[in-house]
Amino acid sequence: MAPLLERMPELVEAYVRIDSYGDNKCSCGGCYQVMWPGHISDIDDDSNNEEDTEDYPGPNTQGCVLLEGLAQAKHLVLLAHHSRYIFRRDLRSCPTFSYLKDLVLNGYWCEPADCCALACILEHAPVLEKLTVLFSEKVELEYDIVLEGRPDATALSTMTTQCLKTVKVKCHTVDEGVQNVLKFLSTLNICFNSE
Repeated sequence: MAPLLERMPELVEAYVRIDSYGDNKCSCGGCYQVMWPGHISDIDDDSNNEEDTEDYPGPNTQGCVLLEGLAQAKHLVLLAHHSRYIFRRDLRSCPTFSYLKDLVLNGYWCEPADCCALACILEHAPVLEKLTVLFSEKVELEYDIVLEGRPDATALSTMTTQCLKTVKVKCHTVDEGVQNVLKFLSTLNICFNSE
């Protein structure tokens, strides 16, 4: 079944990993219910096209089924496998992560090339201090390449980097996905050095 979290005002830390879970998904356009496979919705015509990469934040939803419950966390790990429906749907009405200081994401959040999912999360995390992006299926202790970035002190900070102190991108190879996220982060005036 697709996960469903209600608001948790005292949540401090969360680790959420969404793997492939079949066809169970909310296809009703943003309700707080998990629908059965094959449910037909008049609200969202693209609900059956899970891999539509242009289906990120948009106007056709009314609420979250997962991210709203995590919005009070200070430390958050969000990992997604190829089944991205729940996160994709939740980003349409992304809550503000008012207390979030430390965020770990995997490469899913950097797809498509314009990193719109990552941009959405950053826009809704006003006090974020540390961002880590992992390019791996697992949270591993050691990576072949660790790129560490900091906001350029000489450049004007953007709203999304106002509190950001450090960004780490961890990978085993610098592929197109890693290059895309580095390019996106450079638009936020984040400068990188390799360790």
